[in-house]
Amino acid sequence: MKEEEPIGPNPSDEQAFRVAWLVAGFLRHTLTDAQQIELDDWVTASMDNQRLFEKLIDEKNLDEWQQQKEKVDTTAALENIKSKISFRPVKRKSAERSVWLYAAAACILAGLMFTFLLISKNQFKKQPDMVQTKPADIAPGADRATLRLSDGTLVRLDAIKNGNLTTQGNTHITKLDSGQLAYQQVNPTALPQAESYNTLSTPAGGQYKVILPDGTKVWLNASSSLKYPTVFGGAKRIVELTGEGYFEVAKDPMFPFEVKVNGAAVQVLGTHFNVNGYADEPDTKVVLTEGSVRFNNFLVLKPGEAAALSKNGNMSKGRADTELALAWKNGQFIFKETPIDVLMRQVARWYNAEIIYGADIKDHFNATISRDTPVSRLLHLLEATGEVHFSIEGNKITVMK
Repeated sequence: MKEEEPIGPNPSDEQAFRVAWLVAGFLRHTLTDAQQIELDDWVTASMDNQRLFEKLIDEKNLDEWQQQKEKVDTTAALENIKSKISFRPVKRKSAERSVWLYAAAACILAGLMFTFLLISKNQFKKQPDMVQTKPADIAPGADRATLRLSDGTLVRLDAIKNGNLTTQGNTHITKLDSGQLAYQQVNPTALPQAESYNTLSTPAGGQYKVILPDGTKVWLNASSSLKYPTVFGGAKRIVELTGEGYFEVAKDPMFPFEVKVNGAAVQVLGTHFNVNGYADEPDTKVVLTEGSVRFNNFLVLKPGEAAALSKNGNMSKGRADTELALAWKNGQFIFKETPIDVLMRQVARWYNAEIIYGADIKDHFNATISRDTPVSRLLHLLEATGEVHFSIEGNKITVMK
């Protein structure tokens, strides 16, 4: 080839440069959501990629990358990369910042190419069997639930169309869109009827929302259930919860609302609160976001406070982290100095996964990620700490050091 002829980018080189640029952005916290997904897809494509990524972000290697950076002619690197990468960077306010982005990519690339030699000379060559193979993964949960009617009939809500489901006594039951079930009294002034109960249950990997006959809204987390009457006819509006639910209670001073959970009770007139009563959690917890509640006939909570009842009967009250408590309802996982066992119990419920511990992990973790993401992305985010690793086989997730 003549020297003056333009050299077309080699596919493997182009991908290497692209990955280098993405890793630089990851380290500088400048990636967009789409770019982070692109990087995650590359990392999870093979174990070699995962090991390579871990080496590139390992603080122990930063000195080596810094030495490589000092050897790089940033102007030459800029021109070299611009000539080989087909994509264009987002337009920046400062040309100097753009140069730095390219220089950062060049620095990472130096380390990247160095590490290539340690792993495989063909790391970025397109190999059909590698391209076609997808890593083991588990899809996130979705709007799934079953409804047990008063006559014992079991209805799988995610398998039926939207619209009127049935009428029980004086109440219409309707499946709405977006994973919602609604109860509406046909004639609110009609004489009270004998109470009949329905039970809404979510499986592991499911969630659902129900609007009760009085207008109270309840969000159910995975592996939870709510038992309630089709018409509230007594002196109290009483429901029974297992698992976790968020309540926005319709105000009615004449008829207090009560949630029974794990032998305790949350009593309110009209308020917003979260109840976590999973059997595998050490405490039953109530977090109040609006109004006032009395927990177990004893503790009165104000907005921003939380109460906990341990299995041995001890009660406590303190300030609540409402962002953390309501993350599931808002479609997120939020971990703040969270132990691995607490974290993985949430993963198990939402992804309907079995967790196996192959190592004793003492570290605590901080992360925020959408619950819409496949489990591999969540686990990859945790693996980026370098303190834990995971393997996925079927619906089993193994925790390793």
